[in-house]
Amino acid sequence: MSGETNLDTLLSSMQPNVLEQDYVFCTVQNTDLASSLNMKPIATFMEEEGLTLVLEQAMADTHSLLTNLFLAVSH
Repeated sequence: MSGETNLDTLLSSMQPNVLEQDYVFCTVQNTDLASSLNMKPIATFMEEEGLTLVLEQAMADTHSLLTNLFLAVSH
């Protein structure tokens, strides 16, 4: 396997930038991923509770979704 494997080197070379938007975790009962993509999630997880989306707080508010956790996201 190629690529850096030394954790100290990986951590010391990271240059994260915090995004301006606030992101949240939301779990929806509709587990149809295709119908949730219009909310532009940056991550999705299929769980026993339903489909968990990581998306902008404003989008969650627009769709009246309950939020589970607030995130500061960097890229």
